[in-house]
Amino acid sequence: MKGYDSLKLRSLALLRTGLLAFCAAVSVCGVGMSVDAAALHTHAGVSAPGKPATPSKNNRATYTLFDVPGSTDTELYDNNAAGNVTGFYRIAGVAHGFIGLADGTIITDGMDFPGATNTNTYGIDDDNSVAGTYTDAQGRPHGYVRSPDGNFTSFDPKGSKATDIYVIHDGYIPGDYADKNGRHHGFLRAPNGGIETIDVQEATDTYAYDVSNGRVVGYYFDGTTIRCFLRNSDGRIITFGVENSPDTECVSIDENGAVTGYYSDSAGSYHGALWSAKKMKLTSFDVPGDTGGTYPNSMNNSETIVGEWEDASGVVHSFIRFRNGKIKSYDLKGSTHTNAIDINDSGEIVGYYYDGFRQRHGYQRTP
Repeated sequence: MKGYDSLKLRSLALLRTGLLAFCAAVSVCGVGMSVDAAALHTHAGVSAPGKPATPSKNNRATYTLFDVPGSTDTELYDNNAAGNVTGFYRIAGVAHGFIGLADGTIITDGMDFPGATNTNTYGIDDDNSVAGTYTDAQGRPHGYVRSPDGNFTSFDPKGSKATDIYVIHDGYIPGDYADKNGRHHGFLRAPNGGIETIDVQEATDTYAYDVSNGRVVGYYFDGTTIRCFLRNSDGRIITFGVENSPDTECVSIDENGAVTGYYSDSAGSYHGALWSAKKMKLTSFDVPGDTGGTYPNSMNNSETIVGEWEDASGVVHSFIRFRNGKIKSYDLKGSTHTNAIDINDSGEIVGYYYDGFRQRHGYQRTP
């Protein structure tokens, strides 16, 4: 079934497919380049960190580009309150973790899980701990967390044959794992290392995507339909979806309990969705000009939402939806496909874009 097959492709592959002991404890491998939005027409080069360029008249945002020297692709997935970012890059098809500082400096040494064949870093906490997945020599994926002083901890929920994680917030890490039968279960790892499995009662597969103030959101498949769930801090699970939609997926929750995601209608078109805190009132939205779908990825505590939308030509653009409902679309000049993956409470957005050669470049957008 297409909807189920694309479960990870829309929320993870399109957005996510695929640490940090500061300064004295690590070495600098490369640096980014801070530029004005109107000037983004070439690949990011390697240069000394500098001040953002003067904003253009038509776009006051500035962008810091992150390309690890020698890599074929660089992707950003998260940024913390200080504006430090994380993601991974590829060399000869192998993924390596990295952290980027707010001045554009890229740190790579000591960022790969020891002995891993691939390291994919997806989340950075406010204390600069990072989390992600790594692949061992047998090809099995595991979750990991790296402390600010450089210590790695591997983890898997009991019975896991493959572990995937998405973010880290205040030490809590949501994700999912596959058991020996290929069934997926959601989970939440606590800062003390304890792991709680999250399964919706009627689900064949459950995916836990985001966490805030003890609440976990995600989605599940019941054999015919994909719907959302909210696991409250007391352990109660609430399920919900858009009426008559075969596919409703929730991907982000703020500290007040508001939730965002997307859903498909009977014609197969995808729309953005925002559920209010407490009453869970649904607001549906689409980016003007969207013909191929509107897909939120992240929401900050001001209910500012970022994600992607697709035009009639199949080109993917990024958008920002503000709390008042106003929507702004943006692209990096020269991009053929722009992803907006995460937004922090300062409004800084991270993601990556494809150039004309289908190479991926990380960026951070500062309002």
